[in-house]
Amino acid sequence: MRLSIFATLIVASLLGSGVLAADLRWTVYRDAGFGCVLDYPASIFDPRPVPPGKPRLFSNRRGDVYFRIQGLENPDHWSPHKIRERYVSADIPGDLTYERTRSDFVVLSGHRGTNIFYSKIAVSSDRNSACALEITYPQGQKSVWDRIVTRMSRSLRFVR
Repeated sequence: MRLSIFATLIVASLLGSGVLAADLRWTVYRDAGFGCVLDYPASIFDPRPVPPGKPRLFSNRRGDVYFRIQGLENPDHWSPHKIRERYVSADIPGDLTYERTRSDFVVLSGHRGTNIFYSKIAVSSDRNSACALEITYPQGQKSVWDRIVTRMSRSLRFVR
């Protein structure tokens, strides 16, 4: 009996995060003002009320995992490299552990307290606007959330 319970736990732990990510109901968020588009798991995240001009906020029912998304004007036509430079030089709490900069986006990720933050800023091809996404989740749930965050991040795009 002990062996079968132990074997069941091992199989569940090995398959758990993959099954979770595959079984989610995904939907599309669209920001009509700036053209930001994002796929996100609607079976996990619910929209929360926010004042006008603030980033849209979505969170799970417990509130320990959430993401914010916002379209923004980029009046100085900053490149992703410039955005990264400004972020790194700013006094923003957290320890940066990962960064990736390309011609059309920058990703910055790290730890704030017991949470992981993942930020992606995509810049429009004309550099007139940007879409900012930040996802926060507990470090202890990293293996579950990494696949979901990856899919969300890769889906962030502009549609005009």
